[in-house]
Amino acid sequence: MLYPSLDIKKIIDWVVYGDIEKIDVGRCNDKYFINIASAGFDAEVANKVQRTKKVFSGKAAYLYSLFKTLISYKGIFFKIHIDNNLFFSNTLLITASNGRFYGGGMIPTPNADIQDGYFDICHVKTLNKLKLLALLNKYIKGTHTELKEVTIFKGKSLKIESEKVFSVNLDGEIIRTDKAEFEILKDAVKIVFPNNLY
Repeated sequence: MLYPSLDIKKIIDWVVYGDIEKIDVGRCNDKYFINIASAGFDAEVANKVQRTKKVFSGKAAYLYSLFKTLISYKGIFFKIHIDNNLFFSNTLLITASNGRFYGGGMIPTPNADIQDGYFDICHVKTLNKLKLLALLNKYIKGTHTELKEVTIFKGKSLKIESEKVFSVNLDGEIIRTDKAEFEILKDAVKIVFPNNLY
């Protein structure tokens, strides 16, 4: 989310008194996102939430999907390009972050800046179940970056490929693919920017 707290009075004040500024936009394949794109564990949870909404609603759908993914998810072996750098990794999750917050307040990339022309890329290696539970607690607070399995990169482009189809979460829209190419588009849109957002 671009605005961590949504207070109507503040939003009205921002519209009336805020400054119009340009922000970056992310592109993934032929789709666009403003905030955060992710692949891996959290995207699989989001995919399951959408598929179970007919059975469960709201928080129940999320908790059910989280539990199912915790049990079944084994990670994805990705071929990863960040700008001109290539590496291979068994991956729990990876984000292409323009903003800092998503998923109700989780903070994958605490230093992301929607105006700097770069993605902050959070890569987490595959973990066992106990370490995964510990990670989730830290991920919500943005303190996971201290873990040795977590690496934060800066980059203008990211490409991830797998032999298996995987889910990608683009600001809440789920796509399924075996290759996702992300690009940052500098100063792509104008928004009303509150003076005290960051």
